[in-house]
Amino acid sequence: MKISLVAVVIAASSIATLTGIVAANGEAAKDALPPGSVSRAEGLEAWKRIEAVVTHPRCANCHVDANAIPIWTPAG
Repeated sequence: MKISLVAVVIAASSIATLTGIVAANGEAAKDALPPGSVSRAEGLEAWKRIEAVVTHPRCANCHVDANAIPIWTPAG
């Protein structure tokens, strides 16, 4: 009985994970903008918001390579 219960739990977890992955892929494709629909200026403005997050010390201190260099820098 234990083995079958473990198998059911593993199967249910796998199905739930796969369902989440498929749903996330569908959402990403649905929300994607067509190429060329955003101007360079709009893209750069949006990038400033992303850059503010990844260059924040809280983020930079965790996301480092083997030499403790932040992976988002030109050196990383």
